[in-house]
Amino acid sequence: MSDEFRRLTELYPRVLREADELRVRRRELRHDTVEATDDDHVVTATVGLDGTLRALTLLPAAPRRLDPQTLGELIAATVNRAQRLARARIAELTGERPALTEYRRISRHLTS
Repeated sequence: MSDEFRRLTELYPRVLREADELRVRRRELRHDTVEATDDDHVVTATVGLDGTLRALTLLPAAPRRLDPQTLGELIAATVNRAQRLARARIAELTGERPALTEYRRISRHLTS
């Protein structure tokens, strides 16, 4: 057995524990949201930490002020910003998982 496979075998129980902890933590966070607003405060997007759009608020005059394409691009950019914030927040709240990180690194090395 190679050193990499031996190390994966050693890591496996810790990986299972860390994965269980992550599942529990993510379940606890499923109702949390983050919000992003564009620079001109025309569009506000609220997304769950899973990246799902929960709410979209437009300045009432937005459809009259902006042409449809510009408004659509602004909505998409704002939702994308909120989703990036959600991914960052999840990473911050779930913390580092050293066994999972090492397991993934070794696994990628073995499959490449």
